[in-house]
Amino acid sequence: MTDRNEFLEWAPIHDNYYGTARKNIENTLQKRKDLVLELDVQGVESLRALKYQGVYIFILPPSMEELEKRLAGRGTESDNQVKQRLEVGKKEIAKSHLYDYAVTNVNVDESVDTILSIIRAEKNRMSRYQPDCPEIRKIIDSGTA
Repeated sequence: MTDRNEFLEWAPIHDNYYGTARKNIENTLQKRKDLVLELDVQGVESLRALKYQGVYIFILPPSMEELEKRLAGRGTESDNQVKQRLEVGKKEIAKSHLYDYAVTNVNVDESVDTILSIIRAEKNRMSRYQPDCPEIRKIIDSGTA
């Protein structure tokens, strides 16, 4: 798929390859559906370089200590892998300026509410707003009454 340019973005992360398939994005957008992508910093850098329209939200841990506790608590990685992920995490946090918003994930429910609030607000930004009424849409699009 990489050779055929079928990814919008892709990168090697923690010894694995991750990417966003163009076809999935296009299919969702054609249906006029909201699209949420889980991207790392490399993915955001790639999309920003492409001038890809989106709202970028950085989700932060409450502290590095809490991040370490959460990573270790999963029990899916060795101590060395957890340490490596913490170092990568510090580098990623240093690039949080690439994002439009930051949400500190202290409490999952509150973080979800914050993210949903951002999505609702951004859908009502005039540059993205899509009125349900065709008549209103036509007036807005024409710029005249």
